Amino acid sequence: MICKKLFLNIAFCSIPLATWAQPEPAAKIELKAFEAGLSFAQNLAQWALLIVAGSIVILTSTSYYRPRNPRARLMYLVFLPGWVFLAKCLYYGVSVQRVYLAYLFTNATEERVKLLKDAMREDSLNQIWNMEIALVVFGIWLVCFLLWWLFNKDPRPEKA
Repeated sequence: MICKKLFLNIAFCSIPLATWAQPEPAAKIELKAFEAGLSFAQNLAQWALLIVAGSIVILTSTSYYRPRNPRARLMYLVFLPGWVFLAKCLYYGVSVQRVYLAYLFTNATEERVKLLKDAMREDSLNQIWNMEIALVVFGIWLVCFLLWWLFNKDPRPEKA
């Protein structure tokens, strides 16, 4: 027990207290903020690509029951604005990545960092907003499809 106390006393008291609680430099904190924004933008872009791919699979797949009535098939036109908003989401995601690269490759003065932060914040908000609208659009399609599926009176095709 005495040896343990002696070891802890020597180990922790020999390190100056000033080195324990060093504040991180402002540049390192800013870099972390830019990296976090970039990571979030990349995640949203990946989700946007997955949604686009999934909606294309829905259109081209033959493994689910489709509406026979041409009027009922009009609900698939809802995909067009959804794809537009997902494309805008991807565009703003690329803009966030450009801002991050600008931060890395330019001389980071205080004024320039503030401008880049504002640009990243604006592009991130636009990316989130477009993703949210796209999700609402695809949600509307899903509700339409569900209502059609529940109240459809067409007979199911027989499998051979």
